Amino acid sequence: MKLGVLFFDIDLILDEDAALVYAPDLMFLLAENEANYRDEMVFAPVDLCIEILSPSERPSLQLRKYRDYEKHGIRWFWVIDQNSEQPTLTEYELVDGFYECRTEIAGDEWFEPGLFPGLRFRLPQLLAGDLKAAVKGKAKRLM
Repeated sequence: MKLGVLFFDIDLILDEDAALVYAPDLMFLLAENEANYRDEMVFAPVDLCIEILSPSERPSLQLRKYRDYEKHGIRWFWVIDQNSEQPTLTEYELVDGFYECRTEIAGDEWFEPGLFPGLRFRLPQLLAGDLKAAVKGKAKRLM
């Protein structure tokens, strides 16, 4: 059973008329929403956007993305900050048109995404590419 499609290095069109376009680090579309991918572009809303902050990331730009993703119905939004001693992940869920912070983890804590029940991972190992040490639960069978 196909869960959906993961995208990277591709534009997300939030509003075609206003030319509002971002390029999140990763995006995910559930299988039932794959029609939002057409002409080699992804059109909002998507089910998940993941932004990995760079050292030069301006807080004002991050706030603007947060507000635009919220306004255009991006159901889940993760912000990964690997710029401090311990990497952090903040997960937001769109509830009644507004983001609610669902989870904040730091360092070696296990993270269980709301969009993917049964998946658990640790951010430092995932960022280091050590998938076997990073993942636990149902997804471990995929490794």
